[in-house]
Amino acid sequence: SIRQLVSILLDNALKYSSPGGEIRLAAFKRHRENIIEVSNHCALMDTEHIDRLFDRFYRPDKPRSSSTGGFGVGLSIARSIAEAHGGTITASAPQPGMIEFTVVLKC
Repeated sequence: SIRQLVSILLDNALKYSSPGGEIRLAAFKRHRENIIEVSNHCALMDTEHIDRLFDRFYRPDKPRSSSTGGFGVGLSIARSIAEAHGGTITASAPQPGMIEFTVVLKC
C-alpha cells in the first residue's frame, strides 16, 4: 500500500506539474520517522484551502480537472493509506509556484 501511496503522489505531480516544471521525490529517515516527500512546480490555487486537497472529490480547478482526468479521490486514498500505517500526510506551499506533499510514518 505504501507503493500505491507513492504512485498516487507521483501521478498527481505529473498531472498537475507546470510545463517544464520539476518533480522531486525524497525518502529518508529522521529520528524514529520515515519521511516521503513529493514536490512539483505548479500553478497553485489559493493556499488558504490547501488542506481541502485531501477531501474526496475536491477539485480546485474545474476546467483543468476535466482535461487531466481522474475522479478527485487519489489524495483522499493516499491519506487513508498513511493513516492506516499510523502516519500523516500534509500539503504545503514551500515557495511560490510549488506544492509539496509530506508523508510521515512512525517506525
